[in-house]
Formats: sequence, structure tokens, C-alpha cells
Amino acid sequence: MKTVLCYGDSNTYGYDAIRDGRFLLNVRWPGILQERLGSDWHVIEEGLNHRTTTVDDPENEGRNGSVYLLPCLHSHRPLDLVIIMLGSNDMKAQYNRTPEQITQGMADLVKIVRASNCGRGINRAEILLMSPPLAGDQYDYADAMEGITTKAPLLPYLYRQLAETAQCLFLDASFLKCPYPDGIHLGPNEHLQLGNKVADFLLNRETRLISI
Repeated sequence: MKTVLCYGDSNTYGYDAIRDGRFLLNVRWPGILQERLGSDWHVIEEGLNHRTTTVDDPENEGRNGSVYLLPCLHSHRPLDLVIIMLGSNDMKAQYNRTPEQITQGMADLVKIVRASNCGRGINRAEILLMSPPLAGDQYDYADAMEGITTKAPLLPYLYRQLAETAQCLFLDASFLKCPYPDGIHLGPNEHLQLGNKVADFLLNRETRLISI
């Protein structure tokens, strides 16, 4: 059995912006991924609202993704794949981070995974970097998320460069736009699309590896 850790923010947690709650497991993209991959895979959800790459949230304790990542990796080891989709919360105005600084935050997370020895046996866990979805055409929290419409479109290019340099896998999730009512969280349809996109990516890659 292959074990996959999905490490992300509210769009991995499955925050329901309409009900201020959480979508059911079979609606959230990691749950859809589990269903598509089947019993030969074990998908672990590690999503948290407000999580950043490497910065502390002064209003919400424990949201710095770099602080929790290492114990999380050891808690769930051995791992075959670590999926990281973060960066949206780094674009909050209060952090004043550039796209390059956000990408450096992701690079720091990659280093933590690489040094963790969380893989199976002598093998390192593979890493799949995912750029976050784009803000919707209408979105709330315009002051708090100032710059998201200009910064987010740059992340796929920067994350792809990072993935190539660090020898990680890469998947661009910016094909998704977060729907209203708040424009910064995925809805059920977007979770479905993302779960299927990740599943297709992993299954097609596995097929290619087996055929080599």
C-alpha cells in the first residue's frame, strides 16, 4: 500500500464558505483522491485553515506550516508521497510577502521533507508541489487579501521552477478559480475537479513508471 500525505490549508481541509463548516469527506478533494486511487493507496488529510508556508499568524496559533510539518511527517511515516499545496494565506496583506518569498517558503518545506527520513526504507518520500487555485472574479476580504489577484498567477511559474530545481513533482492547480460566496475557497465542484486531476496525474505517472 502506498501512503500519501496531503499537506495544505483550508482548501485541503475542505472549508465550506457557505455554512462556515467543513465539506464531507467524499466531497473534499483528498477524499475524492482516495476513492479514485482505491485500496492500494492510503490518503492522509492534513489541511488546516489559515496555514501558511513559514510565517506565524498573529491571530491564529499554530498556522506556520514549517513548524508542524516535521512532527506531522514522523507521525504518519513511512510515506511514499507528500503533496504540498500552500501559498494562498501567505498572500495576506499583513505578511507583505512577494511571490518569490512565498516560493522560498515552499522551498523551506521541501527541505524539511527531504531531511526528515520519512520515506519507506532507504527511499525518500516523493514530493508533489501544487500551486494554489486562483481567487474568483468576486471575492471577499479584499483588504486582508490585497494582492492575491496579482501574486497568485505568478506562483505556478515559480513553483514549477522550484520543483525542477528540487527534483519534485509539480501540478498546477491554478486552472481552478474559487467560486463566490467568498472567492477564495473551493466549492464542491472544484474539489471534484482537483481530486480527479491529482488522481489522473498519479495514476498516469504510475503507469509510465511500471512500463519502463
